[in-house]
Amino acid sequence: AVEESFPASDPVSLSFADDGAVDARPSAANGSEGRPSKPVRVRSAERGDFVLDHGAVVVAGITSCTNTSNPS
Repeated sequence: AVEESFPASDPVSLSFADDGAVDARPSAANGSEGRPSKPVRVRSAERGDFVLDHGAVVVAGITSCTNTSNPS
């Protein structure tokens, strides 16, 4: 495991979060013929205003396990 990935409950530091700069990301649905596109404007206190569209969001669930058979 890399040093920044442990403990799992602590997020890795992101360089873009420190300077306030936000990269403009094109919609994942642009140019994707046959895929649905229904852009939605979102306002976030942390990230500001942005647009979400089909393919723009990935949800990752991480479960941290405790080794109860060898706690040391």
